[in-house]
Amino acid sequence: MKRPALPIPVVGCLHAMIAFVALLAIPSICGATDADNCAKANSEAAIAACTRIADSGKEKGSGLARVYYNRGTGYLNLGRHKEAAADFDRAIELRKDYAYAIYNRGLSLRHLGDYDRSAADFTVYLRLSPKEPETYL
Repeated sequence: MKRPALPIPVVGCLHAMIAFVALLAIPSICGATDADNCAKANSEAAIAACTRIADSGKEKGSGLARVYYNRGTGYLNLGRHKEAAADFDRAIELRKDYAYAIYNRGLSLRHLGDYDRSAADFTVYLRLSPKEPETYL
């Protein structure tokens, strides 16, 4: 027994629904969002993504602190310690108890030869995160 054909309006709606679902999939097919790239903190592309987010003005408070932390970590991973330390400074200004930003700023400052400030950051990190494994490395 032959199935009756769907009326044209139903077929058109199905095509529209398929097209809509395909559009929703484009970001995952074409690549990650700026937030995804920024969180990776491992490349120039991640740094650029973080910069776009920071410059957009959409993030505030802890969210913006996280963006600066991620960008700073990207700079740190690329050996750009002066820029890294500046971003960790911004992250810490926004969130005073940001232990990971304090620790990473200490790493950057150590690479820059600012041993006193580096030691001070590591001391603060010890107080904030006594159970973290990095504390005892």
